[in-house]
Amino acid sequence: DALGRTALMLAAARQPSIIPALLEAKANTDLRDKNGDDALNYAAGSCQPGAAATLAAAASGMRSKPPAQTAGARAILSCNGTAVLAVITNLASVHDADASGRTALWYAAATGKQDAADILLAAGANPNAADENGLTPLHMAAAFARPALLKAMLAKGGDSSVRSSA
Repeated sequence: DALGRTALMLAAARQPSIIPALLEAKANTDLRDKNGDDALNYAAGSCQPGAAATLAAAASGMRSKPPAQTAGARAILSCNGTAVLAVITNLASVHDADASGRTALWYAAATGKQDAADILLAAGANPNAADENGLTPLHMAAAFARPALLKAMLAKGGDSSVRSSA
């Protein structure tokens, strides 16, 4: 369409049951819309764990480069539960960063989503990964007074002496 969305993207967001038929017809899982989002981002943004799981199982070429906003960040910002996040951490790198250098763990710390942070930390997310302003997930947890997140990140190697550039 005019926004560059494919049938696979729209199915991932609204009608996951037709994804297998699209994949069987060789739908390209690595195409991006005009915002840089792919089908997995649509599944994550619409909180569709079934769609994310189907795409993850079928897409060998998917995630050849991170989209404008990572699927992990999209799941954290859009969904209450962690079902989508648990599925996509097997496919999307927990180290992927968006255009501002922010990882899914950065967003989990900023929004106080402990369950998401726990999944990401267990998958190897870096609590010291800085965004373009030098702010790390650890900084965000401290700035928003999230002691449980701080403790979890410190236990996984978070460096409390890192200074931001902001």
